[in-house]
Amino acid sequence: MKKISWFFNMIFYMLYKFDFKLHMLFNYINPFRIIYKIKSIDKFYRRHGVSNIGTSIDNSFENKLYGISITRAGGFLFIPIVLVEYGVFNFVQLLMDKPLIRYIFENTFYLIVFLLLLTIPAGLLLHIFLYRNDRYVDYFKVFDNLNYQKNFKYSLVTFGVFLFAILFFIFSFSIMPTK
Repeated sequence: MKKISWFFNMIFYMLYKFDFKLHMLFNYINPFRIIYKIKSIDKFYRRHGVSNIGTSIDNSFENKLYGISITRAGGFLFIPIVLVEYGVFNFVQLLMDKPLIRYIFENTFYLIVFLLLLTIPAGLLLHIFLYRNDRYVDYFKVFDNLNYQKNFKYSLVTFGVFLFAILFFIFSFSIMPTK
């Protein structure tokens, strides 16, 4: 259980770092950064207690408890879990030799239940392994001290997990029953 938790947190950390670095990269082409340097706008923000709006925005992305990058990383991690679940559903359809998805899309109630059955387990996994008691914060302290080689290796593992989930999802459609 501890290894699974470590694995989820490692992927979560790499997604967080990726999102934050992407934000910092887009700062170079962000036209609002130029607007923030206008004297009247800078004066307005200083009057309201913000000494540097650019730094405040960067801090709101970097915050490891409530930041924008943390929220996005959780959403990004949600995606491969749901893709794998849907792929498993397609394999179940193959085993039953029945296209169950047709029945699901015929009725709105069935569709809502199906979507809940896809999202609730993914949310529970994230809650158990990441968010309960802010467990990810302890892992982030460990991952912050990684050297470049391990950081790069774990980034490749994270990319591999996403690639596997996408390919598994696509492959599951190629074997679906067509009746």
